[in-house]
Amino acid sequence: MEPKRAEELGARQNGSLVYRYGDKKEVVRIGTEMAEARAWGVWGAQGKAWDDDTLLFRHTSQSACKACLMLFKLPNGMPRLYRKSEVEAADALGYNRGPREEWHVRVGTIHPNCVCPSFQKWHESMARIFEGNAPMYAEMMQKMKVFKEAA
Repeated sequence: MEPKRAEELGARQNGSLVYRYGDKKEVVRIGTEMAEARAWGVWGAQGKAWDDDTLLFRHTSQSACKACLMLFKLPNGMPRLYRKSEVEAADALGYNRGPREEWHVRVGTIHPNCVCPSFQKWHESMARIFEGNAPMYAEMMQKMKVFKEAA
């Protein structure tokens, strides 16, 4: 029996078959849609407990791209903090398009194939935890030239 294409399966229900039989574009699309759904699920579940002034941060994935590092890390390697109202206002602008320097934060994925985890509430006590890895992130971002030098 010939394997079915993603369109015939309804793609979302069986990503493993799509991957096994080679439709790589479908794998990226399905992965992005799953990450988007996960992010919105966390936002919907945890966001109810956050008011508009709640400080939030977002971890980056282990293999984060320049765009995600720029949006979610400060040049010193510490997490960039956003108020819930700022995230919602930026998300209302829609999907990111155009030059990466003009991209904005979103509740969901920042770009196709983005697997950065969802937003979490920031607690001041967390600063000590992140200070340990901050120099490593700062050095990595400097090598990647994430933050361009001001002229």
